[in-house]
Amino acid sequence: MKSLVGDTVNLLWTAPFFPAIQYNVYHTYRENKTIFSISSNGVSYGGNNQSTKYTYLSRPYNSTNITFAIRDITLDDAGYYNGGTSSEDAGGGVVLIVSDKPSTPGTTGDFNVEVNNTITLTCSSQSTSAPDYYTKLVNLSYTWLVNKTKMDRETSDTLKFKVTKDLKYNNYSCTATDEGLESERSDPVQINPLYGPDILTITPELKLNVDDKLTVREGGTIGPFVCTADCNPLCNITWRVKTSDGLSDVRSEMGTLLPQAVQRDMRLFRCIADRGNKTLKQEFQLDVQYLDEPTLYKDSSPNSKPMWTVKENESLRVACFVDGNPTPTVRLIKGQDEIATNRSPSKWANYTATLCGDTDKYICEGSSSGFNSSSQTVKINITCKLRIDKSGPLQTNYSSTSGNNVKVALAIPVISNPPPQASDITWMGPTDHQLTSTVSQRDVVYKHWINTSVPINNHSNFGYYVMKYKNETIHNITINAQDRPQQPLNFMAYSYVSGYVNMTWTSGFNGGSEQFFILRMRDETDWKIIANLTDPGKGGTVHFEHGPLTPGQEILYCLESCNIINCSMQSVEMKVNVKDTSKASLTSTSEMVYAAIGVSTGVSILIVILVVVLVIFFRRKNEKNNISYNRNSTSGMYAAVDKSLPKENKLEATISTKYSTDKKEDESHHGTETYAVVDKSITKKGGESTTKTKLVKTKKSKEKNKGKKGSLEEKNVSPVGSRKTNDEGLIYIDVEFTNKPESSDTNQKPVIHGEEDRTEYTFVDFSKKAPPTPETHDKEGK
Repeated sequence: MKSLVGDTVNLLWTAPFFPAIQYNVYHTYRENKTIFSISSNGVSYGGNNQSTKYTYLSRPYNSTNITFAIRDITLDDAGYYNGGTSSEDAGGGVVLIVSDKPSTPGTTGDFNVEVNNTITLTCSSQSTSAPDYYTKLVNLSYTWLVNKTKMDRETSDTLKFKVTKDLKYNNYSCTATDEGLESERSDPVQINPLYGPDILTITPELKLNVDDKLTVREGGTIGPFVCTADCNPLCNITWRVKTSDGLSDVRSEMGTLLPQAVQRDMRLFRCIADRGNKTLKQEFQLDVQYLDEPTLYKDSSPNSKPMWTVKENESLRVACFVDGNPTPTVRLIKGQDEIATNRSPSKWANYTATLCGDTDKYICEGSSSGFNSSSQTVKINITCKLRIDKSGPLQTNYSSTSGNNVKVALAIPVISNPPPQASDITWMGPTDHQLTSTVSQRDVVYKHWINTSVPINNHSNFGYYVMKYKNETIHNITINAQDRPQQPLNFMAYSYVSGYVNMTWTSGFNGGSEQFFILRMRDETDWKIIANLTDPGKGGTVHFEHGPLTPGQEILYCLESCNIINCSMQSVEMKVNVKDTSKASLTSTSEMVYAAIGVSTGVSILIVILVVVLVIFFRRKNEKNNISYNRNSTSGMYAAVDKSLPKENKLEATISTKYSTDKKEDESHHGTETYAVVDKSITKKGGESTTKTKLVKTKKSKEKNKGKKGSLEEKNVSPVGSRKTNDEGLIYIDVEFTNKPESSDTNQKPVIHGEEDRTEYTFVDFSKKAPPTPETHDKEGK
């Protein structure tokens, strides 16, 4: 029976009979011992009922089939197992062979061999299986490895091959195998071929840049580097350095270049291997990097002074130079801003300073990868005369109230270097006070605030102010009066859904200060503020929705605009009846109404435009007809009446196209004007034209004419020039009227409209002059 170390194995045999007393099981290897005893009642493992090593498996206990298990097999468990009542008469049984991997082999041979000679390596190992008498019959097999890689067709305990120079880098090892169990790998051995020198190697490996040079830093350390020659036995190795002065020896030991301080003029290092009459060398070049301190140039000369002072518009060339390898980044910084940089291979950054705004701290900075940045600083002071800083928050218009202790604070941004003197600043303007100023510096030394406080005691202090510096005008400002805001415009309020009122209005002038809107509603006893709304700006539209409210109630709203001065002189009031309809049901209806309003508005605008075009067309046509006098005009005219005659009861009407007009003056100018409505369309037989005019003198007071609407009809036609006065004090003259030529009704009397309706006119024929008519003093009653 065969087993491996660590396994569990079952052993069995058949006894000729089972003794009446007990049956003992024996193990014989290096000694003979009883491992357990069996009786008809059970098993005894050295006086114990159980064992961690053995387990008897046969049942019943007095069976002649002896079967038991051995756990965790070791080499000591190998040997002969049998049984009986005593060791002398024991019989039957089996032999247990325990196999284990062979011992770790060793590799022997002559490892120092000349190149091209044959070398023999031997692998030595032994079998460790038990029992010992079994191992004498075992034949081991072998495996050879080179650099941990199995070699094909090499299974004997010896390995033969031809030595070459490259074999010195190989490691050779072997293993032994017994019944499939492989031993541990032998310690590797290395062949030492004898040759050289052929190849020089520098370690650690040089990391060269794209120019095949070793990058080093000036002032740094180079080394140690180990130079090895491809020769055996070892060659004599030395190191040399090449500088601007040529080659020289450097410190080295056993082919190792000791640490060297890097200098800017170092060019290369060279390793030399010498073996008798044969010499070999290997070298590497250096790329020495460095960064010098920056240098500032004023115009074309280096200048290390901490401050440079020049006048404005005098050109100053500022140059920053930084030497280094590789070409460094050169930056010229003004304050916090980079104003110039170099372009490789140039090592210069240039800037021309001419203006007062170039006054600042300038930094010449050089930087390169791997180096700490370095810099040089200079303050450049460019003097300039006082002027307004138009890039600053410049204000030319101010607004203010007036009264005691009311002052307008002025802050004028200026540029000046050196700072302006407050005593040289004067102000001119509509004030009785002497205005004084103070000067404060802004964010940079050449920018300042001129601060002045202007008292506004009354409205006479509003107006135009001029600031002078050393009697030279620098700036002017205007101070306007602040006022109440304008009342809201186009205020509309309507109830569009049940319980809600929508309000809109337009923002007017805010009076010079920020305004807001206060909306109130009238309750049973007083006005109640319901909203305080911000101003969207002049001309902007404000929307506000008030609700929910009780449907059916009538609400009075009051709207006014306010600012820090006061509220508007007048407020706007609007009374609204809250609708009692469902908000949801009216949504679509409202949209339709709005759409209809929009369409109607658009159509109305088109109609108005068309009417205006037609009016202009007919006006031009009438003007042309009046000049040519060859066609009848159908447009209405008013005739100017001369009331300045000395006669007490006589008025004359002079009808002239020069003073004719299609419209009367606005009612706001009425009061003393006298107009005559004339008919130009009637021509008598024989080409004679009759023109008669009726004068109406209007008055400013309309109360006397109240209830006098309608038309005034001519009952008795009198000659032109008769003066008549009715019971209301109105003055008339006689005019002969006929019907329009287009009318078929010859009995229709013409109509003269008074102050209430001035849009209809009769027609007057101007193609012929009327014959003279005698004066009359008859009075015409109405």
